[in-house]
Amino acid sequence: PKQAVVLAAGYQRMAKAEVEAALELSCLNTENIKKAKTLGAKNSDLGYWPVAPIKERFVYEVVKLDSSVQHIQLTSYASSQKAPRYYWPFVVFLDEKGCVLEGVSHFNTAQITQSALQKARLEGVLRKPETAHYLLMTPLATALDVDEALLSNQGQIKLSIIQ
Repeated sequence: PKQAVVLAAGYQRMAKAEVEAALELSCLNTENIKKAKTLGAKNSDLGYWPVAPIKERFVYEVVKLDSSVQHIQLTSYASSQKAPRYYWPFVVFLDEKGCVLEGVSHFNTAQITQSALQKARLEGVLRKPETAHYLLMTPLATALDVDEALLSNQGQIKLSIIQ
């Protein structure tokens, strides 16, 4: 069943130059891209468990995006019930060579609290640019769209295609 796609009210696309300056990076190493899991018709959900960096200055996850993907729901699950922390990433879309196209911020659409049936989580919706082939996620220390949540550089996230 098709579901309505609702972007966050403050959804912001960030220009290539702004993203490159923030990351101090224009393109990823092609070796890192080759290992990326694909989000698409065969895998409409992908789970990631980002961990704290061991020695890298810049740690990230990369996802290959099938051409059929238009909208993606990103769900970040709380690390614990008592002191929930979330991995809430800075999202960057990359072209077929792994070079920056644009970034996205303020994409949070919901904050769900813990209940007997579900873990606490943050949810957001992303719109893939036409020419994007990859999605890069790197952890944020703070984010204005989830300013009441404690963020971490490790956690559990799920990416799902919105049909």
